[in-house]
Amino acid sequence: MGLCKCPKKVVTTLFCYEHRVNVCQRCLATNHPQCVVQSYLEWLKDSDYDPTCKICTKPFSNKECLRLICLHLYHWECLDKYCSTFPTTTAPAGYTCLHCDSSIFPPPNASSLIADYCREKLASVNWGRNGLGLPLLSQDGVDSAEHEYTYKNPNVSELTPLMSPNSSPRSNTLILFEDDQIHSRGADGQIPRRVHSSLENSLSLDADDDKYARRSAGQPLSWLKWVQRRVTSRRCTFTRVLIFLFCFIVISILFLTIDMTYIPE
Repeated sequence: MGLCKCPKKVVTTLFCYEHRVNVCQRCLATNHPQCVVQSYLEWLKDSDYDPTCKICTKPFSNKECLRLICLHLYHWECLDKYCSTFPTTTAPAGYTCLHCDSSIFPPPNASSLIADYCREKLASVNWGRNGLGLPLLSQDGVDSAEHEYTYKNPNVSELTPLMSPNSSPRSNTLILFEDDQIHSRGADGQIPRRVHSSLENSLSLDADDDKYARRSAGQPLSWLKWVQRRVTSRRCTFTRVLIFLFCFIVISILFLTIDMTYIPE
């Protein structure tokens, strides 16, 4: 660990093997883009280094280079050709560094200048975008995400020829939303509208139209309950009639008894 020679004097663990100085990440990107850089502890263990690309074995100073998150350096052209030979079904973990077998793609939680520049460079090619989880680029350079969005949100006029000739244009489809509101969307793709009237009409169906409908297992029990309520109501009515007749007879007998007691002798 040491101080970078830049005016900010940043404490860093990175060490340039060629210039033998400590460098921060900002200086690494601006002043040492083609230098072999590793940690200071690695340099203390072994100060030897190879300033050539692992793929083409040519010096780094000849072409544009890309530094991976593991700090190993490659010619960008060589790395692009090498990774382009991989199958399109290769997982991101299959793209590994030839020096240390670590992943070429920076972790999603890595936040550093090296990781940001590496992501930006990898996002310029399809195999890199595939490993980063980004939409692929088409041949003319247009992002295929726009085509995917158009496919997921097609125009209504494009769906019209796909309709069955037997389908009725006035047929309504009930759609239930999470806010428990019922809407109707016609086959012509108009704005959903409420269909309270259709629900009311469905509730006012004639009993004769519903008599052939499939009966559930609980309907016989409901019928028995209905009969029981009817019998109970009739029993109550009959009991009331009997009570009324009994009271009438008792009152009549009382009146007759009173009249007989007051008959003059």
